[in-house]
Amino acid sequence: MDKQIKKLSEQLVKNGLTKALRSAGFTHNGRNYHRRVGSVVQVINVQFSRWNYGTERGFYVNVAFAFDEYRNFFAIPINEIPHEYTSEFSHRLEYMIPNTPHEWVMNPGANVEGLTNLLNEKIMALLEAINGIDSLPKFLVAAQYRNWFAIPGEYSIMARFYRCLGNIKESAKYWQLYQEFLADRDRASLEFLKKLQQK
Repeated sequence: MDKQIKKLSEQLVKNGLTKALRSAGFTHNGRNYHRRVGSVVQVINVQFSRWNYGTERGFYVNVAFAFDEYRNFFAIPINEIPHEYTSEFSHRLEYMIPNTPHEWVMNPGANVEGLTNLLNEKIMALLEAINGIDSLPKFLVAAQYRNWFAIPGEYSIMARFYRCLGNIKESAKYWQLYQEFLADRDRASLEFLKKLQQK
């Protein structure tokens, strides 16, 4: 891999992401950033593409949450530095903050300053969205308001979240929606998926 491109991509992460997260109370180990807010461990992960080669290097930003309420209910050990892929909820940054690039790519023609400013802007928007999420109930409110759930595929996790909070009615509702989705997914049309989202 081109050494200059690697250096520039590392600077992009540092200046566009790491500085903002450190200022917001995140600690980091390698490409994983963590902070505890109330009963929630918030996780940010930088994932470099395995296809990086030559004069191009790209990475993705993953966002995740681990909830004490969930882990206590299901007897899962609480981990202060969980991986994003072992957390209860995980999505790419572009699914959580509108108009965010799918991948952050550094190459010889890249506008380094522009990319850095854009990444910092999206990280600051993310922090604004998650700063108040200090419990699973607050996460559910924020996630549904901001459309973070990949409906209908995540009806099952929503059902489990409501179950561990003792809201059996909401849990049952989302389990039913998930079962309907599973029963019809082989022949699911766009109209069917829209119908599920409206329930």
